Amino acid sequence: MFYVIERKPVQLSHLICRMHDLDEIAICTRPAKTYDPDEDYMLESELGEYVSAELAEAAIAAALDGKLRRHDPFGRRFVSGDSSVVVTYRPGKYTPLGVDATVDHVISDVIERVTADMTRRDMRRLAGQLEQAANDEGWTLADNLLDLIEGRCEFLRLWRGD
Repeated sequence: MFYVIERKPVQLSHLICRMHDLDEIAICTRPAKTYDPDEDYMLESELGEYVSAELAEAAIAAALDGKLRRHDPFGRRFVSGDSSVVVTYRPGKYTPLGVDATVDHVISDVIERVTADMTRRDMRRLAGQLEQAANDEGWTLADNLLDLIEGRCEFLRLWRGD
C-alpha cells in the first residue's frame, strides 16, 4: 500500500516555515506517524491510501489542481530523510521567498523604478510586474512587496520635501 501524507512543521513560527518552504505532501510506504512532541518536528496527517504510487500521485494532482512542485526552481528534486518516502511534493505552484529574500530579489528594481510621483495604482501595477517576473523564475514574493514599494515612494517624497 501507498499512503499520501501531509507533513507540516510544528513549534516553528509561520515566518520561518514560509521562508524555508517546509510543508510537504509525500507518498509513503507506511501510514502517518503519531506525533511525539519530544521526537518530531513535523505533524503528519494521512490523506489517503492507494494500491499504487501512480494512483496516489494522480489523487494528489487532482486534489491540488496541479498546484504542487516536485522540484525547486533550480531543478533539484525534493528529497526526504525518511526511507519510506517514495516521492515528496511541496504545495503551491511557486517556491515562496521569505521577507528578506524578497527584498534581495527586488531591491534593485524598486530603487530604479519607484518614483515620488507614483500613485497607489502605479505601485500595485509595479508589484504585479515584479511578482510576475519572480513567478517566471519559479518564485513567489512575500507579502511585504507592496510595503517595500510604498516605503521607497514615501522616502522619495520626503527627500523632495513633500
